[in-house]
Amino acid sequence: MRSKEVAEFAGVTVRTLRHYHQLGILPEPQRSANGYREYGAVDVARVLRIKRLASLGFSLGQVGAMLNREQGGIEAAGSLQPIDAYAALDQLDIELAEQIELLREKRRVIDQLKQELSEAAPVLEASPAIVAHMALLHKYGASSVLSALELEQILLVSGHKEGEKVIDGIIRLDEFIEREGGMDEYVALSNEMMTLPADASDEECESLTRRAAEFFAPVLRDYLERYGSMDEEDGEFEQLQWIIGLYESEIYNDAQKRVTAAILKRISEEIDFDGTFLTQT
Repeated sequence: MRSKEVAEFAGVTVRTLRHYHQLGILPEPQRSANGYREYGAVDVARVLRIKRLASLGFSLGQVGAMLNREQGGIEAAGSLQPIDAYAALDQLDIELAEQIELLREKRRVIDQLKQELSEAAPVLEASPAIVAHMALLHKYGASSVLSALELEQILLVSGHKEGEKVIDGIIRLDEFIEREGGMDEYVALSNEMMTLPADASDEECESLTRRAAEFFAPVLRDYLERYGSMDEEDGEFEQLQWIIGLYESEIYNDAQKRVTAAILKRISEEIDFDGTFLTQT
């Protein structure tokens, strides 16, 4: 993706992207043969996270330090020192108190975020719906690697104009799996996928594929019978699926890509499901 495409998707300007590069909070992507920067989905996710945290009142220096301190996520270049996120929120709350009328809503957000931090919630920059989704994964033992990947994918989804529908479907699926008592296994399988090495043996890949397909096929069958799937009209979701597919192609190793494809193939052989986004009807 070129700078202009990234800027349009994330709702920023090309000049803003250059500023992020200058500050060291957005790594410089590789350049193509003609000298243009070539961005990937990981870069888009990073821009969305920077934008969200900055909108809450954090300085770009604080944003860079927060993102760079994350363990198990996408490492970024830069030499910013880690900061105490809770202390930063506390200081921001004091500053907002001086502008009570104009900034009352921001104080409410800060209070909520401070509470989430005290409960070891894994994210700061997301909407309440996304925070609820991430907190549920955290509750059932999601690893830091899984949390970082899930957060960045869901932020990519939320940046799309139809993203709210997709997120509604994700939350509904969460509730469905938990109600059926399968959240422990869902998170365990997801964690295992995230730690699958690139040189995993055929036996390892087959074992994970089989167990994941056996778990997801009946869950998705029951879910789709009750709630249906998202209609894809006028190509609206084609771009969204493309950006998520691009992100996964950048993050997943060869073994993870093979297993993911094999799981979807086995599920599609049992039920009418092609991996499209889910939503309530």
